[in-house]
Amino acid sequence: MDTMQKNGEEHDVSEFTVICPECDTAQPVTNPAFEGKIIECKACATEFEIISLNPLKLASLEEEK
Repeated sequence: MDTMQKNGEEHDVSEFTVICPECDTAQPVTNPAFEGKIIECKACATEFEIISLNPLKLASLEEEK
């Protein structure tokens, strides 16, 4: 198993899938996965951030208008 260090913690860096919080489409997360990583949904183009890895928490990023 490959791991990486982020903020002094060791994390698994194997690819995994998350569900877009806006359109519920599965999105692969490429290596490395870390808190603060921004992911763009390929289905609806919503950007969301990994807030926590354990437990996994995501948050949509709202565009300023």
